[in-house]
Amino acid sequence: LALGLMAFNAYFEPDGKDWRPIPGWDQSDGFGSSGDAIRGYVFTAPDSDLVAIVIKGTSLQTPFTGGPTSANDKLNDNKMFSCCCGKAGWSWTPVCGCANSGATQCDLLCVERESDFKESYYRLATSIAHTVQQIFPQSALWMTGHSLGGALASLVALTFDVPAFTYEAPGDLQFAKRLGLLPPLPPVPPTEEGADDRARPAGLDEWEPYLDTLPIFQFGNDGDPVYIGQCRSMTSSCWFGG
Repeated sequence: LALGLMAFNAYFEPDGKDWRPIPGWDQSDGFGSSGDAIRGYVFTAPDSDLVAIVIKGTSLQTPFTGGPTSANDKLNDNKMFSCCCGKAGWSWTPVCGCANSGATQCDLLCVERESDFKESYYRLATSIAHTVQQIFPQSALWMTGHSLGGALASLVALTFDVPAFTYEAPGDLQFAKRLGLLPPLPPVPPTEEGADDRARPAGLDEWEPYLDTLPIFQFGNDGDPVYIGQCRSMTSSCWFGG
């Protein structure tokens, strides 16, 4: 419950009316509150030598709502999770040049290169985690977050081999693969008799035995199209939100 409250609080200011107190945890510091990029807080639990980093999720960019981070939130969403940097159709303007004009082909090597970009929240999140570990060398680090913040928490946990507890996070496995965070696997041989005897590349599901060993716990509503990876039809909120 405490980590879920942290993920909720990440969207608000500590002195605001929506902020929820978290018994047993002290809000130690915040990051990004004066900028237009990644935001979140550091919480400490003095009685248990724990420190937790919570990262804010996406602030929806609309003509009526959003906030200073919404543009960079949307950029990171499209770079990390969308189809070919947000090129969902011929009329869409992507955030990278990896798709052809008709959105019928995507250069996957180009997408991999584009995963390391100047405004990358992952790069910022790993720097924050490294700094927190230096400030609290005797404390165990936990990561948490909601939505985009949850995916970033999971990626940082994978990078630093620490626990993460995430809420309603979009799938981050493909982006972890692009960043080289997953261990190498041997090619998987063809399964059909008489098929080409050249080994085919391992699919993402081949990492399941490894992923089962990680202390990364993802919680979500299986009715949420973002969480289950189904937010891609022309009538979905992802389509209208870009």
